[in-house]
Amino acid sequence: MSKREPSEKQKAVRWKPGQSGNPGGRPRLHDAIAQIIRDTDKGRVAKGIGVVCDRAARGDLASLEWLVSHGWGKPPVEVGGEDGGPIRILVEYAEAEAP
Repeated sequence: MSKREPSEKQKAVRWKPGQSGNPGGRPRLHDAIAQIIRDTDKGRVAKGIGVVCDRAARGDLASLEWLVSHGWGKPPVEVGGEDGGPIRILVEYAEAEAP
């Protein structure tokens, strides 16, 4: 089976090398949720947050985690090796045994 050459129209709409088809990227979900909350009646939002606070106070860890992560943000995670230096990875290859 032979491959067909693309038509002139198909060539015209192809992305150039190094060009993104979606330069803005995927919209962040957090921003979308924040906009929905901003557009919602403040009383309903306060009631919803009150429900989450009540659940967190009763020991619901998921609600507590949501409150903390959305109220203060998740803490930064530092990644490093011993004494804060780079992480070192040692890879060893073993010879395969003949059957």
